[in-house]
Amino acid sequence: DHPAGRVHLECHEAFQSRFAAPCLHCRKPILKMDGFSGRHFKYQEGHFGSHGGGSVHEECNEAFLRQWAPKCLHCKEPLLKSGRFSGRIFDYGGASKQAVHEECHADFQRGIKGSRR
Repeated sequence: DHPAGRVHLECHEAFQSRFAAPCLHCRKPILKMDGFSGRHFKYQEGHFGSHGGGSVHEECNEAFLRQWAPKCLHCKEPLLKSGRFSGRIFDYGGASKQAVHEECHADFQRGIKGSRR
């Protein structure tokens, strides 16, 4: 907090930026400014991978998820709903979220059976 409790109107944006929490993805302040809506998603520490806890701009969220989401055991793409993936998965258990996209499951199973020969 500012010791006097007041900030010049001209200084307000810089003051807010100085004290606003940074986005976990782009590190810019979580504020409505510079092309950001001010809306954000909160994530607990380690929700995906080893990132810290905090907020992510709505505009950065897809890139953040693609970076940190668990990957498909078959295609190595993030286990997320996207253009070619329904978001449904086959879970192979484990604390590290080992899973396969529904769309990759048949090929993954063929690969497992082929490697056991």
